Amino acid sequence: MSASVLIVDDEAKVLSALRRCFNRVDIQTELCTSAKQAAACLVKNNYDCIISDYKMPDMDGLEFLEIASEITSSTPRLLLSGHVDCELLEKAINDCNIDRFLNKPWSNEELIEIVRSTISMKEEEDDHKSELAKACEQISLAAAHQAANLPNPVDNSAIVADLLFKPLNELSGDVVDFACTFDHFNFAIFDSAGNGTVAAMEAYAMHKQIDLRGDLDPKVFTEALNNRYVADASRNLFTMSLGTIEFATDTLTICQAGAPNIYLIPSDPRRSIERLGVGGMPIGYSMNEAYDVQQVHLAHDDCFVGFSENFTENDTETLEQLLSKARRRRLQELKNEITQWCDSLVQTDDISAVFFKYKPSTFV
Repeated sequence: MSASVLIVDDEAKVLSALRRCFNRVDIQTELCTSAKQAAACLVKNNYDCIISDYKMPDMDGLEFLEIASEITSSTPRLLLSGHVDCELLEKAINDCNIDRFLNKPWSNEELIEIVRSTISMKEEEDDHKSELAKACEQISLAAAHQAANLPNPVDNSAIVADLLFKPLNELSGDVVDFACTFDHFNFAIFDSAGNGTVAAMEAYAMHKQIDLRGDLDPKVFTEALNNRYVADASRNLFTMSLGTIEFATDTLTICQAGAPNIYLIPSDPRRSIERLGVGGMPIGYSMNEAYDVQQVHLAHDDCFVGFSENFTENDTETLEQLLSKARRRRLQELKNEITQWCDSLVQTDDISAVFFKYKPSTFV
């Protein structure tokens, strides 16, 4: 399909010359002798390029092309003038967003090449925008899929559990998951290095290897997972906290890779807030890493909050001050306060967290 060009010039002989120039290379032309006439054509029709003379009696070319940009912002605009002035050029580029400035008299070959290249660049730009729009749509769909696959809150006599999921961008490189059965509660908090699409893909691959519905040995699982990632030569590293609670023994067993902030908030006011976890090398760092576990006895109404992040020293201090005031709060209140605290941070990475209250006196 041939290209179409709208040309406006108050001189009939100039219009005729331009028509002959373009007709010989199969570029269709629409000729207008005034800016007002050209503006009416733009409202009715689509063109691949607009060429306007500068000096016209009723409205100069800059004024017309500024109006043209409001009617069709994406159509390339060329200004044709025999009056070359540096101030005019600067105004054309800065104020009117002119794509090219052409001198009178012109070379037909040069003019045709400029118009063709300008139209081609516009088509490429449109293609890029279309591809970007498709990519953004896919990212939005993936983000919706992430959110839809988060676990539902748990609310029963053994445990009340919920989570926080706060991506830095649309997609998150965090995994937060938990599952509750008759005799145990398992949870996983993973953080892939970095953020965005690549981290989200790594997190998805990690999540597919986790099944929290059955019996879970955090140490065995962590060591096996680490060796798989080292063997696959994955360039990405993960930090994580993996835990299981046995309701019969009131025992929480935790294994960590890295040292994300995780806390026990005892219901007993005589006990201090306890930062849990014994750290360890990130997942994927080296083969045959040994990971330690920590076991904690849980009392009724004890609360737990585990983050995907290892916060800075200053942020950790303010977080622990907040937690120390949160004793015996309902779990939803605790979650709301921590969410507000997270919102106050200058977020540089995804932030996720798992919350639970153990054998609550009243359900949340």
